Amino acid sequence: MATQSTYYLNASTLAAATAVFTDAALTTCAPDGYYREGNIVRELVGCVLLPQQLCPACVDSCGDWVIELSGSPGVYNIPIDTGSSVGDVGAVIIKFDPLTAPDGIQVTYDSVIYNELSSPTYGYLTGDPNLPVYIGDSGSDCGLVIDSPHVLDVYNYYSGAFQSPTTTETVSIVGTQLDFTATSPGECVMVIPKLVGVPSIVNIKIVSVCPLNDFTLRVACPEALPSFPSSIMADAKATACVSTQNQTYYSAPVNGDGTILGLYDCVFFDQNGENVLPNGWYQSNSCPTPNDVFRVADGVIVEFDTCP
Repeated sequence: MATQSTYYLNASTLAAATAVFTDAALTTCAPDGYYREGNIVRELVGCVLLPQQLCPACVDSCGDWVIELSGSPGVYNIPIDTGSSVGDVGAVIIKFDPLTAPDGIQVTYDSVIYNELSSPTYGYLTGDPNLPVYIGDSGSDCGLVIDSPHVLDVYNYYSGAFQSPTTTETVSIVGTQLDFTATSPGECVMVIPKLVGVPSIVNIKIVSVCPLNDFTLRVACPEALPSFPSSIMADAKATACVSTQNQTYYSAPVNGDGTILGLYDCVFFDQNGENVLPNGWYQSNSCPTPNDVFRVADGVIVEFDTCP
């Protein structure tokens, strides 16, 4: 059972420290064991702190609720528990809306970084692999590249709130991270495939540099994507129009409703959202009336059309 006591660090935070002590003079090492500050847990072994871990009890669970922020520029770290049982598998749907000024977003799950989204207005958005992609209204850009690098306070989210910052992070931004749109992109969809129960934590990082900082975020629990009938991919619309619908594919709705496909829906071979459909034309009875076929680019539906 955990106990609470007063300890001393050789840094301002547990995350930055290398050891834990029982006295303010930092001469007597604390006993080996696990030490927690906020949602960070680190194990002390022989007066050396091992790499930090998230405290599962502090991490908020996925579900149909909204994280909203209107505050200062900063780096906002949001760990979400998506469940650790064998049944907690499927596609984790993340919905992110930068609202006014552009924000960066990067999601890490099982050591894989995700930064591809689909906007309900503009479709596929992404940037450099393994870096946050900055999305938002180009007219509200506050000089993200020109003013780079930025020294930002770091806010960690746990127990339903962003905690007061205890450290900073220097953020450098390059032009290839920016995928701005003429107006706000709206509530964009990101799909994270979760094939096993563990690991269960999805780590979301949002970088807000502009003074006007607001966003909303929703993280659904993993579940199988809705299916739809389809033909195989064809290079041309005419070929798709005469193809047989002998396939079952899956969609993550963006403008669709899970039964009828919508423009900019994300489409996959599998119900977990792991493998996107290749670029090309497909025939489906799930197209919105009066359409018969749809075209895919970058795993997103970009066009509907009718057949002769």
